[in-house]
Amino acid sequence: MLGGGEAHGLDTFLKKLYAVTVQAPWLIPYEKNDWMLPAAQLFLLIPFFYMSWKVEFFIWKKVETKESLSWINDLVFKANISTYGGLAFIVISFAFMINND
Repeated sequence: MLGGGEAHGLDTFLKKLYAVTVQAPWLIPYEKNDWMLPAAQLFLLIPFFYMSWKVEFFIWKKVETKESLSWINDLVFKANISTYGGLAFIVISFAFMINND
């Protein structure tokens, strides 16, 4: 098991990286580490982006039969890049606001 519910500490860079990537869905509330929440959110945007892109393309493929599938795939990819890029911008902005307090 990946040890999601267990705290492994933040002693080394690899442990910090493990905490905000592998444990991102069930982030352990380490004290005085405000950077971890935005880092975990940014990491989780990656699989959410990929799944959103593939699911939306799958639906378009079922609905639209006249258009080229590569054109639709590119359109869905670009739409998700803009959406998830905006979400990443918001997360990074809040991270800077938290660290400047």
